[in-house]
Amino acid sequence: MSIGERSTTRKSIIRLPDISEITLLIVIAIGFLVLHLLTATLLMPAASGDPAEPQPAVPQEVRAVHTD
Repeated sequence: MSIGERSTTRKSIIRLPDISEITLLIVIAIGFLVLHLLTATLLMPAASGDPAEPQPAVPQEVRAVHTD
């Protein structure tokens, strides 16, 4: 008995049900979305403050005024 014949006659310990190609693509797409959402939440910096909050005023000495 050759190695190829032995491997075809050996029964798998784990029995996985046959899944369709569409189901496999859906599982891959959902995993892709979850991975990207997790990556975005972990790598994006948190908001530093309220965007409607006014910026602090710059003192007059710091402002450069150019007049000709």
